[in-house]
Amino acid sequence: MKLKYYLRGLGIGILVAAAILTISRRSGNGGLTNEEVIARAQDLGMVMQDNSTLAQTALESQVAAETGVIITPIDKAEESKEPETVSETVTETVQETAVETVSAEESKAAEESRLAEESKAAEESRLAEESRIAEESRAAEESRLAEESKALEESK
Repeated sequence: MKLKYYLRGLGIGILVAAAILTISRRSGNGGLTNEEVIARAQDLGMVMQDNSTLAQTALESQVAAETGVIITPIDKAEESKEPETVSETVTETVQETAVETVSAEESKAAEESRLAEESKAAEESRLAEESRIAEESRAAEESRLAEESKALEESK
């Protein structure tokens, strides 16, 4: 077989495979959009984690994609509460943030101290176990040496 015919057959095979793959890719559905996935999930009875409806979430994502504006839900309790001035709202927000920060720092410090105590207790336990094992091996070595010396004295 000549190399020329071999390479010609290989080239034709590659071209035919590329043409078949191109045609099959164009005829495919191209995947589902986010809205189609959400609609299908809603049909199956799934709900969103934040307890909002899937249709509402799909609408919000569509609006956000079209306009670039992100819609955030407002609680009914917050909606009815109207701040008297902007400074009161800012003050309340700053106070809430400060309280959250302090409590987060306190919980972090408590967690760190608990972890430090646990690691210290684990280290003490490990050291006690190592010293017990060393003591046992030392006692076993001493008894072995005593038996050997006793056997050596008897043989003399």
